[in-house]
Amino acid sequence: MTAIELQETINPFVFHGDKVFDWIDQPKPGKYRMSRTICVDLGKVTICAERGWWFDGASGPAIDGVSNMLAALVHDKLYELIERGQIDLSYWEADIIYYQICRAQGTHWLRAGYHYGGLTMFGWAYRLAKKLKR
Repeated sequence: MTAIELQETINPFVFHGDKVFDWIDQPKPGKYRMSRTICVDLGKVTICAERGWWFDGASGPAIDGVSNMLAALVHDKLYELIERGQIDLSYWEADIIYYQICRAQGTHWLRAGYHYGGLTMFGWAYRLAKKLKR
């Protein structure tokens, strides 16, 4: 008999507080691994971050915390799915979703705007570096 892992589907636009830290573990500084599968309902699409999947949290000078960790998890997963052609979404839309989730999780509008600005200004460099690695 094999064990079946239950997955939870969450609404990222509802405040979850520090519950996000129940879903991840941090085996390395700045690197996070999903400790269980979580599906996130974004309205027009539901995405899943599988148990064992790695992500790097918020990029740049942002400090990972309760108010942006869920947004970073979703954003990293969206970028991965966009790069693989597995989702019909633009990078710009993924950046907007990051901002919206930050706000829903209690990030002050100014801080969320600063994060969003960084994503839009420097996201192209990330995408260029990924293309050059291929």
